Amino acid sequence: MANEHRVARGKTSAKDYRHVGKRHLVRNSQLRRATGRSRREWFDALDEAGALNWDHKRIVRWLGGKEDADAWWAQSVAIDYEHKRKAPVTPSVANPTTTAVITATVHSDVISLWPLLDDDDLRRAWLDCEFEVGTREGRLGINFLAADGSRIRISLKPLADMADGTPRSRVIVRHSHLPENAVDETRAFWKAMLGELVRMVA
Repeated sequence: MANEHRVARGKTSAKDYRHVGKRHLVRNSQLRRATGRSRREWFDALDEAGALNWDHKRIVRWLGGKEDADAWWAQSVAIDYEHKRKAPVTPSVANPTTTAVITATVHSDVISLWPLLDDDDLRRAWLDCEFEVGTREGRLGINFLAADGSRIRISLKPLADMADGTPRSRVIVRHSHLPENAVDETRAFWKAMLGELVRMVA
């Protein structure tokens, strides 16, 4: 691994999480494996850097830039830090501003695309982050739970073939339960990941 703070490749399962109140918290052991530090060590580093006076975006930027933490682990650590040290972050489930929706058109039929969502190894080839796999909706949708408690639904929609007969499908990512100030960064993350998927299928 090039940097000890980069997320470790490996399957994240339900045993790597614990509940704290209504929150779905990643276990310290999993956090250390993925980032090289425990929650307390991250909190101490943030305190030393002066993060008590920072907003959410600045904390995430510091974690991802200076400390080189993976984007989703940076989000998870930032939200945990704000819950512990500052006023709780309580995103509204129903508020549309806490949901990021990103789509991409892929030159493939949904049957061929499905394994790239469903199979752990094939999914890792284009998705640079680990999520807990939830329910599946036939071969047209799959649900995930992120380390920060946010939820992801990736669905497939068949489109009309191109004039030359090339099949097309639309991939739709709906990432909900997000803090409002994390929506733009989440959209950028998924835009990049779907770009990798499009290039992989091309």
